[in-house]
This record gives sequence, C-alpha cells and structure tokens, in this order.
Amino acid sequence: MIWQSWWEQNCLHYLKWREPISWVTVKNTGETISVASEVQKKMIQEVFIPCLKEDKNAIARASAALALAKMEDQSSLATLKEALNQDKDFDVKRTVAFSLAMLQDKDTINEIIELTNNNQAKFSKFLDRPTALLILGYIKNPAVLESINGVFDPKKKSDTETQCAALLALANFKDKSYIPLISNILNDKSKDANIRVYAALALGFIKDPSALPELKKALDEKDNSIRSSAVMALGMIKSPDSKNDLINLLNKDKNAEVKAYTLLSLAQLRDASTYPTLSKISASKDYFLQGVSAISWGITGNEKILPELRELVEKKKRPMAYNAAIVAVGLLNDKKSVPILMKVLEKDKADQIAWAYAVQSLAMIGDNQITPALEKIFEEDQKKCSLTTEAYNNLLVALTVLGKRKEVLSVLTKQLEDKNLANDIKLNTLHGIGYIGDKSSIEPLINAYKQEKDNWVRMYAVQSLLLLLEKETINCYCCVIANYNFSINRLILDYMFAK
Repeated sequence: MIWQSWWEQNCLHYLKWREPISWVTVKNTGETISVASEVQKKMIQEVFIPCLKEDKNAIARASAALALAKMEDQSSLATLKEALNQDKDFDVKRTVAFSLAMLQDKDTINEIIELTNNNQAKFSKFLDRPTALLILGYIKNPAVLESINGVFDPKKKSDTETQCAALLALANFKDKSYIPLISNILNDKSKDANIRVYAALALGFIKDPSALPELKKALDEKDNSIRSSAVMALGMIKSPDSKNDLINLLNKDKNAEVKAYTLLSLAQLRDASTYPTLSKISASKDYFLQGVSAISWGITGNEKILPELRELVEKKKRPMAYNAAIVAVGLLNDKKSVPILMKVLEKDKADQIAWAYAVQSLAMIGDNQITPALEKIFEEDQKKCSLTTEAYNNLLVALTVLGKRKEVLSVLTKQLEDKNLANDIKLNTLHGIGYIGDKSSIEPLINAYKQEKDNWVRMYAVQSLLLLLEKETINCYCCVIANYNFSINRLILDYMFAK
C-alpha cells in the first residue's frame, strides 16, 4: 500500500473500505454494541471529550475523535473544531478532520474539497491530497464527486499517489457508471503501473460483472502487479464467467505471487469443477504455493483434501505450508483435526504464530471438548503473560465462541482492580476487554481511563472503548477470507514465511 503513517494504518481501519470480516460469530454472549443513550453520554462526557481536549497521548486523542464520529455525536462538533484548530499533532488533526466530515460538518467538507483542487489550501498544513480524497470517498454528494473526477482531468497534473487515492474514493461509491472511466485508466499503457493496479482494485470494489472484459484484458499484462490486481478484482466480483480465465492464468503464469492470488480468487468462486486445478497446485513442489493452495481449499469448503491437511499439521513435513494447513482445517470445520490441533497447543507454544492459528481454528470448529484445556491456558497466562497479543486475542475469542465470555470478562475486569498489576499485563487486559467486551465492559474501561496515570494505559483504555463500538461479531485481525483482497498479500507472507 502507499499510505504508511499511524493515521493510515489505524484510522483507515475504521473507514470500512471493506465489509466486516468475521471468522467466527460470537455465540451465547448477549449484546455487544447496543449501548443505551445514557451510557453513550457517559462515555462521551467522561472519556472522549476530556481525552480529546487534554490527553498527552496523540493516539488516544485521535481515537477519541474517531469514537465521537462513530457515535454520530453532533454535540461534540464544537470540541472537534477546537481540536482541529489547536492540536499540534498532524495525525490528530487529520483524524479530527475526518470525524468532522463524517458528522457532515459543511465547513470541513468544503475545506477538504478545496484541498483536492488547491495544494495551498488551509488544510494543506496537515492533510495531503491523497488522504483528502480518501475521506471524500465517504461523503456522497455532487460537489465531492466533481472534485474526485477532477483528478483525472488531463489538463490538471496529479501525481501517482493522488490518482490512486481518487480511484479508491470513486470505488467506495460502488457506482457502476464509473466503470468505463476506471477501465480506461486500467488499460492505458501510458499510465504508471501503480495507478493501473489501483484501477483494477477499484473495479473489484465496485463488484459489478460489467467490469469483467476489461479486467480480463489486464491478465495479459507484462507487469506482475497489474496481473495480480486484476486477479484480485476478479475474485472480489466472484463471477462464474471468470473461472476459465483464472484457470488458464494459473496454468500458464510463471510468477508465484500471481499464481497465489489466482488460487485465492479461483477458490472464492466455490465451483466444484475447479477442484482438480487446485489439487494440481497442492501437489506441486513449491512450498509457497502448497500453503496458498491449502488456504484455497479451506475457502472452497471442499473436504477431499482433509487427510492431506491433517498430515501436514500432524507431521509438520512442509514448514511453509504448516500454518496454512492449520487455518484450512478450521475453515473446513474438521472435528477430526481437534486432537491434532490440541497437540499443536501443547507442543508448539514456542512458535506462537502456529499456536495462534491453532487456537483460531479450534474456535472455528467450535468443539466444546477443548474448553477445559483453553481455560487452563488462559488461567496460566494471567500469571505469566507469556502469549503474544495476537495469540492472546485468539485465545479470548475462542473462549468467547465456546460460551465463556462472561467468565473471561470477569477475570479481566478483576485484573484491572489490581493496583500492582504490571503495565504490560494491563495493556493486554484492556485490549482483551475491548476485543470481546459487552455493555458490562464500558464502566471498567471508563474507570481505567479516569484513574490511570500512565499515558499508554490510558490510550489503551480509549482504544478499547472504541473497539466496543466497532462490532456485533468479532473480526479476527489475522483474517483469512478478505473482501478487500489487497490485504491477502500480507496474509500470504504471514502464513508462508513466518519461519
């Protein structure tokens, strides 16, 4: 991706470029984000407003601004405008500008529009054109569209990053009338390859089959990244008409990354006739593609490969495919893999990547016989704090799925009452409460923010409250089936090269 600051990595997570990705649905847990108005008011008045005004941690202030937008709190407009004018941190100012735009503040929207047309605009001190365009992608009115379209006016000069952002902004409108414009950009060989990559992704975001002919043309491009993005877009559209094109590309393309994306996109068609092609790749000597193939089998839901996947996990014969096979048996809901996955938990705790995936798969399978073992691990970790954040999160989610949410939240909440609790444990505890919490979690998080003196602990309390506003189902950070397929690149690297 081309945006790398804290704001782009964290704030954009909440902009909903993709639909929520749920690897498990929380069971037997009651309400999550159905928060009564008086409780919302308490969160706003006792945490988010004071935090935005006074907190020394910039990430906490930005998170508070984001929460106010999430809660659609019009009463906070004056405070947000004050922060926009007075806060000295550019990431905070950007987040506040986004929050004001989401709250439909006309002055802010007009300033952002002005910035897209004039690099010397008022907001240019802290907001660049690409970020301004990304924000405009969520404000649907004619003036906004005119500004986004203006980026592609041949009479105006726009750099690569700006054009990429404009393409994603257009895509976020999900309007198929823009397909001809975006298609022309995709197949304009005079354009920078990065722009053409985002044009392909934009067509995928729109998810309309009328984009298929232009995407198929891009499969013959020499640039690997353009072919990869076209393949990802076909996977997002999920049209049966792309099956033969994907199979042909998989058979003839020599680039491993292109093949990997093709496997994942082909799997998303969930077409039984593609199984022989997937089997052929799973039997290849390329361990990288073996791993991606395992994930693909899991996505398709086909159980024919389960014996091979179980063997991969049990014997750990192919290290690069090991993690992928662990996830795949969970995706296939294979109860026969439960004893094998439990052995991973017992023997592979030093390898916390594999360990985290094993917990994730056990949760997806949802077999209650594993509950006592996971409870024991949870109890032990409260004393040792030996798990990574990712492994710990997956453990909490697994116990939640298995109906132990109240018990886990009770333990975590009691931990916060311990004044001698080490900060590293406290941070994990706060994040865990936000990750699996319900309405009962709000008060302890508010108290943690108000009582804590450590800036980072306070920041975690704010972000945990923000997490509570995010979901009705739990979205795993190490998701497998991504609607926003560009993130699959990190997935592949994570699965295959963890060793």
